[in-house]
Amino acid sequence: MARDPEGLPRYYPYYTYPPLARGTRLIEAGAPHLTAADARRIDETVDACNAQLVRLIEEKNARHRTPRYHLVDVSGGLDRLAYRRTGGEPAYEFPAYFAANVAPPMDTRFYHVDRAGRRKAGGIVSLDGVHPSVIGQGLLAHEFLKVMREAGVPGADPDRLPWPRIVASDTLYQDPIPLMEEIYQYEELSYAVLSAYRYVFGGFQGRRGSIKDF
Repeated sequence: MARDPEGLPRYYPYYTYPPLARGTRLIEAGAPHLTAADARRIDETVDACNAQLVRLIEEKNARHRTPRYHLVDVSGGLDRLAYRRTGGEPAYEFPAYFAANVAPPMDTRFYHVDRAGRRKAGGIVSLDGVHPSVIGQGLLAHEFLKVMREAGVPGADPDRLPWPRIVASDTLYQDPIPLMEEIYQYEELSYAVLSAYRYVFGGFQGRRGSIKDF
């Protein structure tokens, strides 16, 4: 979690579906969203769960001469990958293959491509805004293999991942989607639809954040 000078976690005032997140206008029109307080509670819950996992692993390992259980800190890796929370300066160290063979940007922002087919943001997260892309899945495998190598698992070598095949099979990377620019451009249409929905049905009470709202 990135922190401000006072040591407090950074949160945005609102969180909503990525194409609607360019400002607060659509949220004010009734778009489903989470608040900073909601996001903070989610983070606190995840942190508490992770602390329990660490405790359980330590308890299990205490029964053996050498550790038998190992933690792959996916949450910590995501914190290091986070783009917006780190002010655009994530601390994650990509595999060496990326430097010369994977064109930037490659980050956790929502996938965005301009009308000319040039990638402008994203690449690690798929179009649902949650699950990893193919390249993102490769980074997960990289993290698992690092821990497995440290644990002495035979043949576990993160440096031998077939990155050329992984990158070649990622269609979001290989075949950028120019239509994404159109999705971002039609804010006025989204605003009108959400305003009409709120006027006719009285908003989104009781179903905030449900994909069914769209």
